[in-house]
Amino acid sequence: GGVGLETHAESGSRTLTAEKSFEPGEALVRVPFLAAINLRSALRRLAGDQRDGSRAKPVTKGGLRAFLAFCKSNQGVVSPEATITLVVALQILSEALDSESSLAQYVKVLPAPRPPARLAKTVRGPPMVHPLLFAAEALEETQNATLCAAVAKERHMLQFIYEGALCAESLTCEDFLWAVAIVRSRSLNLS
Repeated sequence: GGVGLETHAESGSRTLTAEKSFEPGEALVRVPFLAAINLRSALRRLAGDQRDGSRAKPVTKGGLRAFLAFCKSNQGVVSPEATITLVVALQILSEALDSESSLAQYVKVLPAPRPPARLAKTVRGPPMVHPLLFAAEALEETQNATLCAAVAKERHMLQFIYEGALCAESLTCEDFLWAVAIVRSRSLNLS
């Protein structure tokens, strides 16, 4: 007890709220590390997909090793730090494509991608709002040249990765952008 989840009717957004007073430093929510989605869980899931002949559609063109080799061979474009985010995003995609996944219920309530993302039919939370997903016109409306340039550079890198290493038969580039946005909006440094 002590915390609640509010869903705002108009926007569909959700907010974690305190239902009592907390002392500074007191834990609001505890998530066991083994239940967290992280690099270790992503590597385990993606390696298992390859090894077990998972029911999930493949997210990479040649499996986990091929994806990591692609990232390493393109270090001028893909940094090691970005690779960690990308691998976790691939786990989110793999879980979303597998209706039998133990995380299927979690994935269903994540903020949803907008069409033409294939996952827009699977993920049913409120619409995801993130600069990576803004239409060009909406991004320009921010009147922030630095943000526009950073998002354009990021999209270019992610498009390069999508075309070079991901399985277009299973997912769209919009699905991939959505998964990266999901990871970035929920990341914590747990080291």
